[in-house]
Amino acid sequence: MQGETQTVFNEDQTMLADMLDAFMRERYTPEMRAEAVASEEGYSVEIWQSLASELGILGAALPEEVGGLGGGVIEHLTVMMALGSVAAVEPYFETCVVAAGLLSRSQSPLAAELAGGIAEGKVRFAIGAIPGMSWAANPIPQIGASDQGRTLSGSARMVSRIAAATHIMIAARDGDRPDGIAIAVLPVDASGLSVDRYGLLDGTSAADLHFDSVKLSDDAVIRSGTLGDADLAMVSDEAMIALCGEAVGIMRRLIRDTVNYTQQRRQFGQSLDSFQVLQHRMADMFVALKQCEAITNLAALPSSRGDAPDRATVAAAKSLVSARLREVAQQAVQVHGAIGMTDELIIGHLFRRATLIEIFGGSPDFFRSRYAEEAVEKPRQNQSAKRAAM
Repeated sequence: MQGETQTVFNEDQTMLADMLDAFMRERYTPEMRAEAVASEEGYSVEIWQSLASELGILGAALPEEVGGLGGGVIEHLTVMMALGSVAAVEPYFETCVVAAGLLSRSQSPLAAELAGGIAEGKVRFAIGAIPGMSWAANPIPQIGASDQGRTLSGSARMVSRIAAATHIMIAARDGDRPDGIAIAVLPVDASGLSVDRYGLLDGTSAADLHFDSVKLSDDAVIRSGTLGDADLAMVSDEAMIALCGEAVGIMRRLIRDTVNYTQQRRQFGQSLDSFQVLQHRMADMFVALKQCEAITNLAALPSSRGDAPDRATVAAAKSLVSARLREVAQQAVQVHGAIGMTDELIIGHLFRRATLIEIFGGSPDFFRSRYAEEAVEKPRQNQSAKRAAM
């Protein structure tokens, strides 16, 4: 692992990162990715099982009592960087970052059972309408009561990785409280659930879900709380850090392949990397990468000490990384020319994934506004409250 990550990665985590990088470069070929995207499952079953049994990393951030390794955000970074470098389509983010993050914070016996299934590679999640992690203004379904027990009604849009999922994790309005939120899990073949599937820009699957009084099992609600739930906020922040890690992996691959291309491609009797204008472009790409590595490390640093992420730093990281990722991806495509957007090169696939990462959870402007709220407005309000109490 590069030296700049040593502030947050210990020796074991660095070894894990190096092992994953080597594994992905050797096993996750462009041909395998194309087959995975075209398959009914929408991911590589072989790779997923290898991550579970051969490498044992699907439970990297899960508690040891359910078969995990007891890690956290830093382990997610190592995995997401490696997955990003090959534009992987496996549902690690949805299953191991978001779903596992909420399951590990639940006291429900079902949550422990599903978490164990994640570590074994048997359980995979699609995620819908989780506060702080929606694609856009997302409708939130409602949990109600009937003679048959609790039911789920309503819709959820842009539920990601649906083709690969065995289960769905969904946030729903809980009862009559305007801020009441419950996190529920249900199988993808639940009675009363209709699924309208479609493909996303990066080749992964998504769906709009419609719940017609779907009966929930007694233990289906793994968590009840409010929109201001601290654990929901923490999982949301951890998810954004993981996405920043994936973006860093994408940027590293874009820069590496672009440099290699300019060294091999010749024009006017000399290699492209001898042209000053392209040297300047690649220098700008490298600077952007270093900025993103630094701010991602800064956002992850509290987690390396066992503390909760700082919300303002996470918002700043997601905003900056999203913007810089777009710039690097655009430059990589422009240097390659038209071939950069063909399916034959990984560049175009990385570009399309970068486009989705940029808008996931909100635009760069959204996260800049969140940063202003967390770093400026809330401290100012707290100071005003303290002065009023004196």
